[in-house]
Amino acid sequence: MDERPRTRNSLKTCQKNILFLSLLLPSYLWASVPVLNGPHETVNAGYFQLNWEGEGERFELQEQGGETQAGTRTLYTGPDTASAISGRADGSYRFRVRQINAQGQALSPWSQALTVDVVHHSLAKAFGFFLLGFLVFISTVAIVLAGTRHVSR
Repeated sequence: MDERPRTRNSLKTCQKNILFLSLLLPSYLWASVPVLNGPHETVNAGYFQLNWEGEGERFELQEQGGETQAGTRTLYTGPDTASAISGRADGSYRFRVRQINAQGQALSPWSQALTVDVVHHSLAKAFGFFLLGFLVFISTVAIVLAGTRHVSR
């Protein structure tokens, strides 16, 4: 008895099953995952920029974290590949991005999460910079006034 016809039939059946299952699986399982980039060190100013690379035409950027470590919230949905983030209080923030279609359905898995730590300058340091700037301003005014007085004599 020849086994070849049965082997061919089982191979065709297997191929049909794989094709059928691939149609049932969401397309994002084989889509490329976007790469999220941002600051790699602690942010002292409370503002920074995130950018990402991906094959899609629309993206969804989400944030989780801060003082309350509240749930995830969507910061941006659209075609841009960068976003400026500002107004963050001290804390640790996690960001992720994925490709979506026009209806907001996922076309890719989420990117690897990027964690950004925000630690603002202390109030004492801020007032120190302010005082230093004030002293430079007063010195400049005094030099200008002294020079003007010297020239007018």
